[in-house]
Amino acid sequence: NELLDMSTKQTKTRFNKNLNWLIKKNMMLNVNDDIYAYSYDEDKQKSALRRILFFYNVESTRIATTQDKFPFDLYKNENWSLEHIHAQNSERIDRTDKSKWEEWMDLNIEALNRLKSRFGDAHIYNPRPVIQTLEENKKQVRNNTYVFDTFTRCFDSVNNYYNNMALAEGGSPEIHTISNMALLSGSVNASISNSVFEVKRQLIMEKDAGGEYIPYCTRLVFLKYYNKDKNDFSVQQSFYWSENDRKNYQANIEIVLKDVLAAKDPKEEENVAIKLEVTNG
Repeated sequence: NELLDMSTKQTKTRFNKNLNWLIKKNMMLNVNDDIYAYSYDEDKQKSALRRILFFYNVESTRIATTQDKFPFDLYKNENWSLEHIHAQNSERIDRTDKSKWEEWMDLNIEALNRLKSRFGDAHIYNPRPVIQTLEENKKQVRNNTYVFDTFTRCFDSVNNYYNNMALAEGGSPEIHTISNMALLSGSVNASISNSVFEVKRQLIMEKDAGGEYIPYCTRLVFLKYYNKDKNDFSVQQSFYWSENDRKNYQANIEIVLKDVLAAKDPKEEENVAIKLEVTNG
């Protein structure tokens, strides 16, 4: 009712400025913050990142050329959370549930086998040795002597394989800021968390094809669509999240959020305008 009343008493320009200000106050911890410095490791900042990415998805859906609308009913009825686009920390995997370790191995063996068929044995990044490591660990995982520390070494060997490829493009360590975060429903997040980018990409494509809702911007992240203006877009790598991917993703976030982040308190603007009028008068 307050917004409706505001819309009837203000010009469209003034009303839009008020809306931007209200959105800015709602999604940020402090209106003077640098949201690109917010960290997943800080609980309050993590909540703010979730609100920011929610608005980013809503606004990106609104301005897209598609006729899709943001499904607010799904967002309201699901437990939505943040997901690291590139994750390389095994500590997020349940230390006590060996079935989760096996599941992680199976998914990565499948993804690496796809790359093996794509690269061939002669390729510098032939994943055969990593696949062998995974298969050997999988045989041992149900053995009582197989412990989480052993699994961690296996986890690291897979991540090192992808990281070595990423380093050629100026790759980064795991990042906890918005350029490495995407919005997902809790059910989807639980099934892909802790996986490398290639595994996440495949699982998200499967769920999207199966009719499960994947937020607009999250889908674009895993399709690498934020690189569409690059000359090599049609032939670019799709199996890890590189430094260039992060930069292009954040650049789009900055464009979409520009007006909201630049919003000023309308009351302060009015006071400034009155002072100027008095001074000039």
